[in-house]
Amino acid sequence: MNDADEARRWLDARGVTAKGTSWWELLPSGESVERTANHVAHEWTSPLLNDTGLEPRRRLQLALGLIDLLGEYAVSMYIRLDLAGSAEPELMQALWAGYRTRLEREASADVVTYSLWVDWFEDRSTSAIAFSELLGNDAGALGASTEAPLLRRADRVLRHSGPVLWPAKHSTYEAALGARRLHSALLQGLWGSQWDVYGDIDRPGAIDLLARLELSGDDAARAAQLRSTLD
Repeated sequence: MNDADEARRWLDARGVTAKGTSWWELLPSGESVERTANHVAHEWTSPLLNDTGLEPRRRLQLALGLIDLLGEYAVSMYIRLDLAGSAEPELMQALWAGYRTRLEREASADVVTYSLWVDWFEDRSTSAIAFSELLGNDAGALGASTEAPLLRRADRVLRHSGPVLWPAKHSTYEAALGARRLHSALLQGLWGSQWDVYGDIDRPGAIDLLARLELSGDDAARAAQLRSTLD
């Protein structure tokens, strides 16, 4: 049974069930009320993360399952609020491992990448460690890798890495140059480094990277636009 199935069972035990494309919640009055996935995420993620009947790591596992099950950013938001600044190291390692797994899947990872972009990467206190755990620690393998899961994870992280502090991401950007498949994602990372609200960039370093990207079509035009901005 996967994490999503386990999370579904936890919700079922509390009267929250999926029927077709809708969710239904059994109220204390006995009435069954239709809910959206977003409502379920906001209403039940925090109670799950504070379920004292479960070990902390088990709560996190089920919360990650809620991401898969509901596909709602709110789940990742509550996970971060629960863990940031106070989590035990082993819990944080479990979170990063869970996120790496989801970033490597063929299925959409939009909830995870959005959370990285607006939460973990924008926060200066978590930016460097989050980027390292989700990609930077594997930078040395990028140039020679033919493994689709790793390259898929790298593509997704690079595209959302604009807010990451430049010293924390520069060596990984350099490593990504060795994988032609990642050049478009690296361009997006550089674009966000310049234009994201919390983007962080070193102009000479970015110009050097842009000069070594192999791009075509819209990407090439976008790279030229960014270069003109940085010059």
